Amino acid sequence: LQSSLDMNDATAAYTVSLAVPGDSGARFDYSFSMKHCVFSDNFGPLVECLRHETVLDNFPRFYTDPTGKINGRNPHYRGAFSSMCGAQHQLCSTIPENQPHSDGCGELVGNCRVALKHMQAMMFRIDLDEQVCNNFALKSVRGFFHDHMSADIDGSILFELHQEYNVGLCQWSKYINALSDATECDPGSIIAMAGELGLEACGMDLWNVDTEAKPHVNIGRGYQCKPNYSPRFHNMTTGERLPQFDDMHVASSANATESHWYALNGHAFAEPGDRHDEFGDGEIEYSGEATASSHVIGRVTCPVTGKHDGPGNPHEPKSARAGFFHGDGMTKGMANLRRHFRDGLSKFAVAQCNDTVLSPGGERGNLQPSAPTDGRRSNAASNETDLNAIGGLCGMPTHFLGSVRVGSPHRTARWIINAQRLALHISRDKAARNDIPPEFVGSYRWSKTEHQLCDEHLKFFLPYEMNRLEFK
Repeated sequence: LQSSLDMNDATAAYTVSLAVPGDSGARFDYSFSMKHCVFSDNFGPLVECLRHETVLDNFPRFYTDPTGKINGRNPHYRGAFSSMCGAQHQLCSTIPENQPHSDGCGELVGNCRVALKHMQAMMFRIDLDEQVCNNFALKSVRGFFHDHMSADIDGSILFELHQEYNVGLCQWSKYINALSDATECDPGSIIAMAGELGLEACGMDLWNVDTEAKPHVNIGRGYQCKPNYSPRFHNMTTGERLPQFDDMHVASSANATESHWYALNGHAFAEPGDRHDEFGDGEIEYSGEATASSHVIGRVTCPVTGKHDGPGNPHEPKSARAGFFHGDGMTKGMANLRRHFRDGLSKFAVAQCNDTVLSPGGERGNLQPSAPTDGRRSNAASNETDLNAIGGLCGMPTHFLGSVRVGSPHRTARWIINAQRLALHISRDKAARNDIPPEFVGSYRWSKTEHQLCDEHLKFFLPYEMNRLEFK
């Protein structure tokens, strides 16, 4: 393979200890030189990073252990190099100084770095044995998802707090607003950073659950100082969530669950009938997993009421009690928080679906929701909420998988990356709401506003930024 970028003078290289296939327990140290990578970039600072900066040295867990792709006699197997080359490019390209940008972007980057430093101090203890999942981290995860739920993660949630589904976010929003005013990093960027930090602070291990997907943040969002509601999901007169998407209904109904995600993600991902097999996608596999990841560390502060859609007595009013979804919120220490997160996902999965196959539709079969089928969990402890937020992922009638069993958090990392794309994606209804010329429909760009310092959607990789010298 020939590259348009000459890497022959590259000095960046990494040594990785890999297990020798078999049962011997032996290991070899393999050297991966960037000389062998194939890149086509031509922006000077990025090229310099690709060739000469060992940016991955600060993140040894990001190395893909390609034992399954490699054998001891051929340590330079192309698949192993592709993993290392991809990691080098991914990290180099998310450093703002390595990205082409217009005037004003440098100021924005500095502003958002200051905001990030504040949030790092808010959510993380210096001694990780003392780490807790504090209330600011919990609210940041919820605010991240709920800002996405109205339309995009763009800061518009600060103007949507009167909506019923945003109850409990008032104090959190005051801090976000004050931090934005003080740093001049826009609220959408702060909320996007806060959501990722919150998941990490509460034990998800966000940047290590997938060898390929390392979520970043696009900073400098098109903050418009007003609500931003999607007509697919909201009553555009009142801004209220459409009744078919109420929590209890979605928790108890596979039809409502898939409609919920088609409404939120459908403008960028396939809806029913769009695929060659006539099923839908709606990014539900990743979105459903992200729902589980965010809820397993979260809590219900007020009882959830509404109408369920279970068999026997459809639309009977039901209530799910308040409480944490898993445990009592008192877990301490990062290692314990990560174990607690994994245990919670397993507990969710057990109470999600039973093994009765309803129909052959979908690649994994349509599974019946676990009893009870009224939006509540059977295995919740007495001090936990019994809301089964993921029960509707079982037996979906038009989704190509039929059912999505949770328990694979790498899909959450991928959903977060796709949430960045959705915030950038110009759909027809977004163009109409924001007076964007029709030629931009289908493209990926911000809704440009007078409040933006920077024209580009620069990438920001939070582990790298927090590892910078001035953050230590």
